[in-house]
Amino acid sequence: MVYLTSLRMNDPSVTSLNLECNRIGDAGARSIAEALHHNTTLTALNLWRNDIGVKGAQAISEALHHNTTLSSLNLGWNGIGVKGAQAISEALHHNTTLSSLNLGWNGIDVEGAQAIAEALCHNTTLSKLTSIDLGGNMIGVEGAQAIAEALCHNTTLTSLDLGQNGIGVEGARSIAEALRHNSNLTTLNLWCNEIGDKGAQSISEALHHNTTLSKLTSLDLSNNLISVESPHFLTSINTKRIEDEKTANKNHLTLLLGTHDPSSLIYQLPCDGCLLRQIIRFAKVSIPQCVIILV
Repeated sequence: MVYLTSLRMNDPSVTSLNLECNRIGDAGARSIAEALHHNTTLTALNLWRNDIGVKGAQAISEALHHNTTLSSLNLGWNGIGVKGAQAISEALHHNTTLSSLNLGWNGIDVEGAQAIAEALCHNTTLSKLTSIDLGGNMIGVEGAQAIAEALCHNTTLTSLDLGQNGIGVEGARSIAEALRHNSNLTTLNLWCNEIGDKGAQSISEALHHNTTLSKLTSLDLSNNLISVESPHFLTSINTKRIEDEKTANKNHLTLLLGTHDPSSLIYQLPCDGCLLRQIIRFAKVSIPQCVIILV
């Protein structure tokens, strides 16, 4: 394997390696992990959908204890399960360079989410991790509660994907409570979690009352059984953003509702002459008719 030779020789021209969908399995992951122990040039590694399993994740975890240059790691769709997530979590206690981590669609379940949350909450050396994808892991209410607790303490995370995790209304309420205290998130993805009107309302109220969370620019609530009557909750968010814009040049906020299909219609609202432009995406899945909210 040419790429292994390059990693072992610290080839300065190889700073990014994309091996997605190559079925390298745990054996291939172990070989890469061994090379990462001493490599000082690679900064981005994509192993998405490679069936590395628990053993492969454990090998990568061990490498993260020693590697000091890798900043982006994609382990999505690899069936690492609870034990694999726990191994990665252990590595996060020691690693100081990762800034982006994708563990989506790995069946990490509640226990895996709790392990990751514990690392996010208590690791004082993990100062560069800004983005984490835990989508499609069915972490449920308890997993969401653990992540929410971590958000109350973590000061570096700016992007969090919890899409399709079955967190429901109670999980959304926990995340909403965390948003009352967190001031760093810029992107939050909660798509396809069946949070319904009550969960959406909790998120809305949290955003309205948190005066420090001015950096949030993207909030995805698509495919969440939010009814056609419910979009009135956006008014409180829009009003707060307009008030912020009048006193300071705050970031724009993108709100996604309806389907997670990127081909959904996009509406841009002028917001009464303010510089702020709200973009709301609607579709005919959760919301039968497209509604434009004027504030």
